[in-house]
Amino acid sequence: MSVDADIILGMLKKLSKAGIDLSSYAAEDAIETLLESWKAALGDGVGLQGLVSDIDGVIEHLQDFRNQIVTIYPEALPR
Repeated sequence: MSVDADIILGMLKKLSKAGIDLSSYAAEDAIETLLESWKAALGDGVGLQGLVSDIDGVIEHLQDFRNQIVTIYPEALPR
C-alpha cells in the first residue's frame, strides 16, 4: 500500500463516528471492514469512486434486509 493510501485511509477512519447505540456500533464495524478491503483496492489502483460504490452497496443490502423484515413482520415498522 502506498503512503497516499495510508493517509487516505487514516483520514477516512477519522470520519467514523462512535456512538452508544447498536446502529452506531454496526456502522463502525461495517466501516472497519470496508477500510480493510480498501487497503488492497487502493493499492491495486481502484479509485475513490469504487470505494464510495461499496458504501452504496452496503446501504442497498441493509435496505433490502429491512424491507424483507417488514414484509414478514409488518408490526416491526417504526411508528
